Amino acid sequence: MTDGWEAMADIGRYGLETAAAVVEGMLGLTREAGGARIPFLTPSGDPASDPARRLRADAEKLVELYAEWTRVLVERAIEVASTGGGGLSIGPVEPGAFGQGTAYLHAAGGQVRSTDLTMHEGAVIAAGRVHCDVADQVKVTVDVPDDAPPGRYYGHLLVVGTPDLSLAYSVDVGHGSPRG
Repeated sequence: MTDGWEAMADIGRYGLETAAAVVEGMLGLTREAGGARIPFLTPSGDPASDPARRLRADAEKLVELYAEWTRVLVERAIEVASTGGGGLSIGPVEPGAFGQGTAYLHAAGGQVRSTDLTMHEGAVIAAGRVHCDVADQVKVTVDVPDDAPPGRYYGHLLVVGTPDLSLAYSVDVGHGSPRG
């Protein structure tokens, strides 16, 4: 299981790997060109209409936009890691009823399973009572037993075959929720 800090490190690593791949691709194109002049990038003498200058300016804007996007993404990841947010919360659900929630978890068409849901006081909702339907997102259905004591139960969704990927979730069992 990865915690928030490890997930942030992964985001940074994936970003750097992607940037490196883009730079390598650009260098490969440059090597293929072999120093030949590219006609549409030939300076025209007029700085305002020079395609090479416009391309350079557009590339600089693109890099600035990417940097801003990355900054916002990292800030959000830090916020999620710091607050413990980002998990799935289902409920309140009456004992004897079904609770449902949707998680956006990259399962790549694979299987998703749940751990047992455990309350701090020790009560357990068995993993076998949790059904995960995988499509574009994961629809989680929890069959809360009739005798489940009220409270918040905690568990994790796990993607089979991807040991570093999990999503914390909770189910609030209590009174006053509609039966479903």
